[in-house]
Amino acid sequence: MWKEVLGVETQLIDEEFRVYLQSRHDKSKWDVVRLAWNADYNDASDFLEIFRSNSANNDTGYSNISFDKLLDTAASTADPSLRRRLLETAEKTILDDYPAIPLYFLVSKRLVKPYVLGVKPNALDRIYSKSISVLPH
Repeated sequence: MWKEVLGVETQLIDEEFRVYLQSRHDKSKWDVVRLAWNADYNDASDFLEIFRSNSANNDTGYSNISFDKLLDTAASTADPSLRRRLLETAEKTILDDYPAIPLYFLVSKRLVKPYVLGVKPNALDRIYSKSISVLPH
């Protein structure tokens, strides 16, 4: 499809996951690589921090001093609305620079019986058993 639509020649390389975790750090082996990140906590900075110049998770090698400064300022800001604006500006910066192209977003679907109570959807897709109860049926 990349060849037909974009005119880009590609070669897919399938690796055992453990091998892939190592080879994705070697940029001489690829021009495009599939990367993914799941949030550790419910905050935009969790996704933005992986693109910080000195992040161990920055497999793209992206480096932008302005982006890093926005993250630094946001991290030391107590005002939530200012922090949000700083993170939005950081996100716009990275999207303008294109070190990564979002191709898809993971989703999940749950079927929950009506007699199961306390299952509340959340951004991290975590269901905590301590909040769940079951009605007799």
